[in-house]
Amino acid sequence: MTIQFDKTNVIQHFESLADFGGYLDEGKVQPIFKDKQHSKKIDWTGYYLTKSWDEAQNLLAYGDYDNYNKVTQDSGYIDPNCLPDANVTGWQRTKTYSGGALSVGAYLGGSCNCFSNRRKMTTPTRFVTINFCITDVSRLDANQKVSAGVKLLSAVRVLEQNKIRCRINLAHGLTRKVYGSSNLHQFIGFTVNVKSEDAPLDEIMLTYPLCNASMERRQCDRWIEITPGVCRVKKDHPLYGYLNSLAWLQTKFEGCNSAIAGVWFNTKKLNDDSLTVPELAKLIAAEAK
Repeated sequence: MTIQFDKTNVIQHFESLADFGGYLDEGKVQPIFKDKQHSKKIDWTGYYLTKSWDEAQNLLAYGDYDNYNKVTQDSGYIDPNCLPDANVTGWQRTKTYSGGALSVGAYLGGSCNCFSNRRKMTTPTRFVTINFCITDVSRLDANQKVSAGVKLLSAVRVLEQNKIRCRINLAHGLTRKVYGSSNLHQFIGFTVNVKSEDAPLDEIMLTYPLCNASMERRQCDRWIEITPGVCRVKKDHPLYGYLNSLAWLQTKFEGCNSAIAGVWFNTKKLNDDSLTVPELAKLIAAEAK
């Protein structure tokens, strides 16, 4: 789905990683980017964290097992009971015909259900939408990106164990000054649903888009290179753009697609040492409905 909400700005939303990966493979490079395809560089491996475009696409399609091992080692065990307000079970006092404590008054009154008992109740499943903006990753090193992704995945694991089903969207957006214009700017961006609320938690498939810097440095750049309507910013550097605040991006994206309304994070926010996994899980759980 492409939403072009004025003459220059372009936003897309993809319903799955498969849809996004297919779009990137099938799209044709726009003429202004034919000589500057950053997504397919084969050098700077330390920056991209992948050796080639094909490797990056394989990780997107089949999972990032190497980084998943880092995720499982770094996250450790997080007690799912760290969400005391998200208990999934409770007890309801009921009247039955046997078992439990005898109610003398009900018995003398001739009631068949004269025993008092307790019945285990299940709290209804709740849902929450999590939007993770990865646009700022190019200003951070790979370890910071992995650390942020590990923290988010660990929190999601806790939420899912407490019957809070998570819908996770990945977001990328930039504001760009149009080349050859003194005051015209263009906003471009996309969101990808990497996990629906009714899908089981597949951490191996989520590790690459959430934890690997190559997602932004290859796939996101590729989206810019093939998407119609994306303008050139500078003559020699057509990919460059300006970062926006997280609140500004939230307003922009949700204004075009209300279905992604939810709680927003970026790598910088998740790398705050004071925001522990239990605190992050509580913060997200507060938005669950």
